[in-house]
Parts: sequence; C-alpha cells; structure tokens
Amino acid sequence: MDIVLTYNSKKERALETIAEIEQPGQTAIALQLNTADIKSFHSFFELLKRELSNNFGPQKINYRVNNAGIGINSPFAETTEEYSGPLFRMY
Repeated sequence: MDIVLTYNSKKERALETIAEIEQPGQTAIALQLNTADIKSFHSFFELLKRELSNNFGPQKINYRVNNAGIGINSPFAETTEEYSGPLFRMY
C-alpha cells in the first residue's frame, strides 16, 4: 500500500519513516498537521487533495489509521475544540 502520514513537529522522523516505506517500492508522503489547530484543517485538506493527485493518482483514501490522542479516554460527545488540544496533539 502507498501511504500518507502526518507529523506535527518531528519532520526528520517522518522522513526516515518515508524512506523505510519507499525502500521496498511503495510510495509515501509526509504532511505536517497539528491536530490541535482545528482552524488549519481546511488548508490541510486542500494540500492533501493536491498531494494525493500528484503522488497517487485518484484522490481516494482506502484506509485510515489514527494514532493521535492515544492514552487519554474521553467520550467524543464531551470533547470540545478547547478541550481537544492536549488530547489530539501529535508528537
């Protein structure tokens, strides 16, 4: 599978991961995303659409794996934009 991954601040680690994914012949890209900054989502999705088209062809995602916000349990209905910052920050 080809992969799009996101990172918040550790670009070097993201690039190392991309190199590992690409070694056996897969395609991968890394895009910066701070999930605590909800106002940035629109521009991120525009960038994602462009990168999907440029690197993978169709603008389609078959699978999604979420690893942001692990370790803290809170019901989704109780999570507000103000409260989500520390929960969904990606390191």
